[in-house]
Amino acid sequence: MMYIICISGVTNGGKTNRLIKILPNCCVVHQDDLFKPKDRLNLTWLMW
Repeated sequence: MMYIICISGVTNGGKTNRLIKILPNCCVVHQDDLFKPKDRLNLTWLMW
């Protein structure tokens, strides 16, 4: 069975270190890994 666990908190608060210590075989995906710079966004503007 697979679980998805979302953790939030202050920057540099030790969330990743604690997670890996408690669940050593987990896969960690950071929100920043999904960031796209503005020049790579595909935006369309609509004039109403």
